[in-house]
Amino acid sequence: MKSIAAVVCTLLLVSTLISAAPSYMDYENAKDLYELLLQRDLIDSMGNSLIDPNQHRMVRKNQRSPSLRLRFGRRSDPALYQNALNAEYHNDSDVN
Repeated sequence: MKSIAAVVCTLLLVSTLISAAPSYMDYENAKDLYELLLQRDLIDSMGNSLIDPNQHRMVRKNQRSPSLRLRFGRRSDPALYQNALNAEYHNDSDVN
């Protein structure tokens, strides 16, 4: 009797999971939703004249100079090397 109740409960659980899965018919309106979102975005951008609708809205960091980028663990800025060499030279002269 307990096994029959367990089987019935399992079948009910499986049937609810299967019926909750989205069917192909649910995806037909995805194109309409996409078009609606595009129209909404266009209306929002028209309301704010400062925003160019063709420009991405994400705020980007200032463009960094490529000479200051880290590559292979070293900086390629010569001023940093000069400062480091001068500091080592001064430290060596203080010791001697």
